[in-house]
Amino acid sequence: DFGAASLQSITSDGSFEQNFQQDAAIASSLAGVPLSSFLTFVFDDPSTPEIAPLLSAILPQTTSTDKFTQEFRLVSKESDTFEWLVGAYYTDEESLISQTIDAVAAGTEDIVEGLGGLAIASIESTYEEIAVFANGTWYITPDFELSFGARASSNDQSARQVTSGPLAGDSDFMVDSSEDPFTWSVSPRFQLTDESSVYMRIATGFRPGGPNVVSPAAPPSTPRSYDSDSLTSYEVGYKRMSSDGRYAVDAAAYFLDWKDIQLLANVDGFGVNTNGGSAESTGLEFTMSYIPTDGLTLSLNGAYTDAELTEDTDPLVGGTDGDPLPFVPEWSYGLSADYEWAVMGDSTAYVGGNLGYTGERPAALGNLDPDGNVREIPSNTIVNLRAGLLTGRWSVEVYGKNVTDELGINSVGSVDEAVTGRVELGVVRPRTYGVKVGFAF
Repeated sequence: DFGAASLQSITSDGSFEQNFQQDAAIASSLAGVPLSSFLTFVFDDPSTPEIAPLLSAILPQTTSTDKFTQEFRLVSKESDTFEWLVGAYYTDEESLISQTIDAVAAGTEDIVEGLGGLAIASIESTYEEIAVFANGTWYITPDFELSFGARASSNDQSARQVTSGPLAGDSDFMVDSSEDPFTWSVSPRFQLTDESSVYMRIATGFRPGGPNVVSPAAPPSTPRSYDSDSLTSYEVGYKRMSSDGRYAVDAAAYFLDWKDIQLLANVDGFGVNTNGGSAESTGLEFTMSYIPTDGLTLSLNGAYTDAELTEDTDPLVGGTDGDPLPFVPEWSYGLSADYEWAVMGDSTAYVGGNLGYTGERPAALGNLDPDGNVREIPSNTIVNLRAGLLTGRWSVEVYGKNVTDELGINSVGSVDEAVTGRVELGVVRPRTYGVKVGFAF
């Protein structure tokens, strides 16, 4: 604490590792032939009885990230006229994706002797960023304030891919990229009454680009790197809270202008990031809360969104001008209710639940039905319930999630007519019950 300002330091260090396994015989193909059929055709030999008459394949994968960040902020003391903040930020990330395809006897996970490591691939990547930023709020009058900010950053990235094995071939190469984006925001706010205010906000944002690791057999036109995408957001809103705090309303309308959209394509089985045209999104959002009696809180929120491409994407992706943006529902809303009361002296019991509705939404760009329209993901309604007790430092809660066991679909893959004719779906977790115990210290 320096009196006129204070210095804050925020340091973090984290490590993440995930291990999982896929059925590569279903998920993969060579020249349109399911991998299991290909392996059986190539390697099935009556003179080698140790090889099963029908082969399958598994793909174990390890994904890991080590990340360090350091941020410094110099923050002014509270003021009725002007408050400011300046800072610097640094991050260093190292990541790894390691995959192997092993031939196994069909219906088992037993690796066939001599057929382990049919394909081995690893990608080591790094991300390093340094940034400086500043924010300020100018209290022009007791009822009118102006907030603004800016951030300048520079990032460097690299990725190294190594492959081996008869199905992948031998390769070892590195790609890198660097960018220097700049973002800013400005937001005036006017206090209408002691209970209500209106505001406007214009802000820019970005996501870093980076290098692409591609198949050694990928066509020369396949992008070896992709740029950052940028967003300009325009928002106006209204906020109101009653003097007794029993009800509150927030409402906002916005327009998003999105440039150089980052989209994922598939080239020879490798995920490739690419930039694709532009898009616009217009929407309305609101949140209302009400406390009709002590202990009972009710809330309602909802949103309407109209989001679509305004230019064709890269042909690798398959989106055209006017297509709706993937996985964005036109309508969504949520309801919740919570009630709490005192029990056993200083303890508090509570019950509550919420309902969330997500409307129909389009699948990925280029995922078309037989009529040539983008596939639609059905709407879903998820209900969660909870009850618990807070006593001293201890808490215990019994909960049920998706209690109606709704089959909610999050994503829809393309129909793989050449291999299985199946569609890959991502679904919400089915009905789940559980108990949580907590201790504050």
